[in-house]
Amino acid sequence: MARTEGPRLAILGAGPVGLEAAVYAAALRLPFTVYERGKVGDYVRHWGHVRLFTPFGMNASAAARAALRAENPRVELPADNDLLTGRDHVARFLEPLAALPAVKGRLQTGTTVLNVGRKGYLKEDGVGDAKRGQQPFRLLFARRRRQGARRGGRHRFSTAPAPTAGRAGWATAAIPAVGERAARKHIAAGIEGRPSGRSRRPTPTRPPSSSAPATRRRRR
Repeated sequence: MARTEGPRLAILGAGPVGLEAAVYAAALRLPFTVYERGKVGDYVRHWGHVRLFTPFGMNASAAARAALRAENPRVELPADNDLLTGRDHVARFLEPLAALPAVKGRLQTGTTVLNVGRKGYLKEDGVGDAKRGQQPFRLLFARRRRQGARRGGRHRFSTAPAPTAGRAGWATAAIPAVGERAARKHIAAGIEGRPSGRSRRPTPTRPPSSSAPATRRRRR
């Protein structure tokens, strides 16, 4: 049965930019999914004790603040001139954004995107060809506490050749097939017997020495 669903928006990362993109996509009523390897604002948490160099007004869009106030008119947001620490920025802005009903149901934490490719194209195929840009993206991602990996469907980012073996992967869109990563050491990417696919250079040989006997000159 042919799939009739339209393209979806894949947002990689639930950080400041990713969550802002999610709010904007929700406002435009675009179908989207946010994939985050760790927690919301995971990278910002690593330097949570550091104070941002720019005030809150430059780190939060008007659309995001309007969305928070529409959900909770009594929400207390930082002032535009406040210099927050990374930890405060997560707690007072990023986490409330992630908790919005329009975002929460489309946020997948603990999900690592392993590969991204164009449908029907290997990495080196169609470079500079406009047809390549018309093809949707394919995602390969793994979820925490689950074995194996899943392949996503048609995506577009804010950010059919035959299957080919080798480092590009067996599956289409130049991403590894399910189970290929676990079996990589058993896969020969080149000519059988030479997994590296490199040809051995011939050993240089010395030119044959002359068989004529050496003669000495007598001094007169």
